[in-house]
Amino acid sequence: SKLPPFNLCTAVFCLPFQTKQILLVEHSRRGWEIPGGHIEKNEHNILITLERELFEEAKVSIVNQTLIGYKKITAAIPQKNEQNNDYYPHPISYIPFYMAQISALHEFPDQNEIKQRNLYSKEKAISILYRDSNHQIVELAYSMLGAQNRSDIGLL
Repeated sequence: SKLPPFNLCTAVFCLPFQTKQILLVEHSRRGWEIPGGHIEKNEHNILITLERELFEEAKVSIVNQTLIGYKKITAAIPQKNEQNNDYYPHPISYIPFYMAQISALHEFPDQNEIKQRNLYSKEKAISILYRDSNHQIVELAYSMLGAQNRSDIGLL
């Protein structure tokens, strides 16, 4: 996949791998999810946002970031971004999804929004993710991981 124009991206998410397990975070209101989040006004590079969000939410450092794909969002009316006191791109915006190798797991302190992080098998990750649309992303990431391992490129 090719990354959509940065100015049309609103957030970015990542499936961080260690061995063949995926790291998920448990949000205090939404349950288990793929770590990531919104692009801040002062950020002009999607990978900077990705690394910041992964560290903020999951306390992990990552390497070998690979674009999996993106979700295309079509909104009938402009949507307000409460975080930035601004509006999202309208009528079309994008949310890229990456996979990456975990290079370091840092100490995980008590946090308000994120209750915990954990590494899971593909099957377990799919069974606990709260959004069904994320199941396809997990399946695609694992198929890409398998293809990379078969070609001796390997993420892990």
